[in-house]
Amino acid sequence: MLEADGYERMTALGLDPEDVSQVTDEVLAEFAAEYYEYDASRRHSKVVIRAGTQGTTITRLDSDGDPARNWKRREIATRPDSSTLTTYFDAADRPVLKILGSGGDTWPEYWEYNSENRETLHATPSAIDSVTEPANASQNFSVTLKTAEGLIETRDYYPESGGGAGSAPGYLKLTSVKEGSSGSAIKQRELTYTSRTVGGDTIYKIADSTTYRDSASGGTSPATTGNAYTWRGSTFAVLQHTVTPPVVSTGENGTGATATRVTVFDDFGNAQWIRNERGRIDYIVHDRLTGSVTVRIDDANTDDLSGVPSGWSTAAGFGSNRRTDCQSDLLGRATQVLGPVHEVPTKTTEGTEIAVSTRRAEYAVYLDGPREIRSARGGSASSGCYTLGTVSLRRFDFAGNETEAIDAARSCECGPLSPSEVFPQSSWRRWRREFFNAAGYRDESRAWHSIPSTGEGFENVNFYATRFGRDAMGRENRDIAPGGTITRTVFDARGLPLSHWMGTDDAGATDSDPTGGSATGNNMVVVTVNEFDDDTDGGNGNLTATIRPVDGNSASDRREDFDYDFRDRLVGSSQSDG
Repeated sequence: MLEADGYERMTALGLDPEDVSQVTDEVLAEFAAEYYEYDASRRHSKVVIRAGTQGTTITRLDSDGDPARNWKRREIATRPDSSTLTTYFDAADRPVLKILGSGGDTWPEYWEYNSENRETLHATPSAIDSVTEPANASQNFSVTLKTAEGLIETRDYYPESGGGAGSAPGYLKLTSVKEGSSGSAIKQRELTYTSRTVGGDTIYKIADSTTYRDSASGGTSPATTGNAYTWRGSTFAVLQHTVTPPVVSTGENGTGATATRVTVFDDFGNAQWIRNERGRIDYIVHDRLTGSVTVRIDDANTDDLSGVPSGWSTAAGFGSNRRTDCQSDLLGRATQVLGPVHEVPTKTTEGTEIAVSTRRAEYAVYLDGPREIRSARGGSASSGCYTLGTVSLRRFDFAGNETEAIDAARSCECGPLSPSEVFPQSSWRRWRREFFNAAGYRDESRAWHSIPSTGEGFENVNFYATRFGRDAMGRENRDIAPGGTITRTVFDARGLPLSHWMGTDDAGATDSDPTGGSATGNNMVVVTVNEFDDDTDGGNGNLTATIRPVDGNSASDRREDFDYDFRDRLVGSSQSDG
């Protein structure tokens, strides 16, 4: 599959992506975002992404189809770093077991579903004691859960009928967690619903959402957020949405009073009126064509406005009418934003101080052809609009990567930006460039400290360059600073950073060993070591220790340890200075 950035790179090299006589599959693969190979059953057997830099092979095994089988299909994906992701699917094509493996380490996950194909249980790696995989298509897999350890997440649903008040057929009712398979369920969140029926069709929206803040007795100390809806005519469109957050007691530094937040929508579904918990009213007008904001009045005075919702009026102490005006292009992108009027003390030529009314201003121009966005800040006063400081020029490639960031001085401070304005290199005050390779990864970053009037100049004379490298999975794991310092990061199969290294020569280094096996000239040294899940597999990826070596003696290491509860929440830490 060839995306826009790959197409652009090919045409820049004089290759016609649509000319099959000139561009073979092998050539196309060097620019393609995704490349596929298929087996005899027309299923993916190989997937190569990022212009051929990352390939994953997939092998499949179908079960014998016996109704007693607890899996329908197995896929083993061998990833670019040689780790494997084994997934077992049921007859409804839902994952029931996943096993990430690297070397001798494994991280399994397990799911259960109800008869309506909705997830009811998810056992995280920390909750799984053992897994036995089938040796052939005629065997089941087996998963043994720990009885009193590890995080298990459960989900309950309302029945398809007869659920009673507040129910919704098949909708989520309750999420819970428990510690091990024999642990008691601890409620986390419980939902009730309200219904709306129009023309024989019914929809359901959340009415109450209750979060349980204490795990005692399976979930106590509920905090309920209520939702109420007013509908627009005989439709499913919401006219007004009222949110009643939980009451915060005086003991928790609240008022103990019930408050509401009310939003009234226009006929396009945009929030038009908002009254917050303190009674402040905001008013927003949207452009009907693009949906962009044209006017926003924060802390509105309802006496000055029409169409105010019935029963609404400005509360005492409010009504400052802070108006923001916006202009947008045909794609709804803001081109001019003028903030609320405010007074700025200013001295006249005679030295007298007067208050001048002004508005903060933000300007933008979008040049879609060269993929450039220009923006500036300034103000608006009785004398007109003006800009202050430099104009920001941001340039992008077809993939949306920012390739250049420039701050340029404007020839005048004369109002909004114009697409026809020219910013010669002699006007540039800051300049940064990013270079991306065919895979879409960043190879180099340049920052100028002495910008020449033309051209780029020379490295270390006009600009400093930082260069980057990646591991087999595409993770940025190496950078060379302008002074020559090399920093490397080693990741595990989950993408977690195991260690950070520094030096000036990484000859022979690999993704897993920055020292290159003590290669000649290599002077990389470890500066930080991270331990996850107490340095064992089968955990949930919690950072349990950070070690910073001081010298060659491990007794001198500076160490910080972290403790978690079974829900992976940090509950304690300790430090040792060696």
